[in-house]
Amino acid sequence: MSTWPARSPPATSPAPCSPSRVIQEADMNNALHLDQTALFLDLDGTLVPLAARPDQVLLPASTAGLLLNLHAACDGAVALVSGRDYDSLHIACTKLPLAMISSHGAAMYDADGQECWNIPIDPAEHHSLSRSVATLIHPYSLVWMERKSHGVAVHFRQRPDIGDALSAELRVLCSEYPGFDLIRGHCVIELRLSGFDKGQALARAQRLPAFADRKPVMIGDDLTDEAAFEFVNQKGGLSIRIGPQEPASAAQLSLPQPSDLLTLLQTSLLETRFFSDLAQRTPSGAKMVAP
Repeated sequence: MSTWPARSPPATSPAPCSPSRVIQEADMNNALHLDQTALFLDLDGTLVPLAARPDQVLLPASTAGLLLNLHAACDGAVALVSGRDYDSLHIACTKLPLAMISSHGAAMYDADGQECWNIPIDPAEHHSLSRSVATLIHPYSLVWMERKSHGVAVHFRQRPDIGDALSAELRVLCSEYPGFDLIRGHCVIELRLSGFDKGQALARAQRLPAFADRKPVMIGDDLTDEAAFEFVNQKGGLSIRIGPQEPASAAQLSLPQPSDLLTLLQTSLLETRFFSDLAQRTPSGAKMVAP
């Protein structure tokens, strides 16, 4: 089994960089070359809008169909990359036969549901952490805890004003559990098993036959995706952030919302199919022209 890559810098303070450039119509027309791409996609806030609760998210049939077509166009080099644990991700994605990197990179399963890796966690420490977090957030109304396979998440979407105070308290608590790191997302604070991130996960995934020797493309929407953006940038790939432009992001490009991403992916799929059909109809050695 391959060794786990060196850990990327923590995503709590992204390296300063220029604001992500908003993708223009010309970028849409150029699209992605899917037959040469390893495509990594976040789910919440990227392929689908954010919801009040994770269990309210269900991938629309049209998006599921698009993902399956992308999987075929990329020769299987498509993976969902999420902070959700595998069971939650699998259910939200209607159990699609796609590779899934879950728990911020702590686990990966291939398109057939076979485990590629799964970082072990101490059940006793996990249980203790869960109880401690539950006790800490008890005084806060409309704040709730989600226990995950590799940590816990505290959701405060209905109380966005308390995010900083809650984060400070949880950071103190996290210091009592050296096996866990704290990371913030969109109205969520996670205490996750330390020692890995999405950037490391992409590096490890690209050692697998389906993803090897392809240009990595990472598309995500928040701070938890920054390590993955940094990895693909270092590898000469493409990073796209969904949502408002944020100067601290390492992403090269940005799109306003998930619907714009679906348009880009559909455009890329149609372009890939055009050239594939054209190649089959063009005599060997003949020059192809763009549509």
